Amino acid sequence: MSFWQALILLLTAIGGVIAIRFTTTLDLNKFLEYRQERQVAKMRAACPHTILVEVPINGHREYRWKTLAVDVDAGDGVAVKKITVCSRCGTQLLGGLAQANDARLYFERDPDAWLKQEAYFLKVARKLMH
Repeated sequence: MSFWQALILLLTAIGGVIAIRFTTTLDLNKFLEYRQERQVAKMRAACPHTILVEVPINGHREYRWKTLAVDVDAGDGVAVKKITVCSRCGTQLLGGLAQANDARLYFERDPDAWLKQEAYFLKVARKLMH
């Protein structure tokens, strides 16, 4: 192998390594963005859209279920419509307040399900923050 052939082989190898590294870096950035999007979607799906609040009544404490759904105005100013979103996770509830109230009633009947759902939501939210 002559000097020029060795030089061309070396330059080609270096160019290939740079191209592979540049492509890998771009793919890694896309992967990280995609992973964040998936985690946000997972967090929104895990949100129970309901919380347990303490209500003082006649000097003692009672606990009530409260939905986190709120109606907000959406639109461009000309065509304004009301949509229902969860105030904690930002998910648009397509069933409106009825969907949120159904979830609240479900958790009133089965508080253990709420505890499991809330624990899972917090786990996913913590993972998203790191």
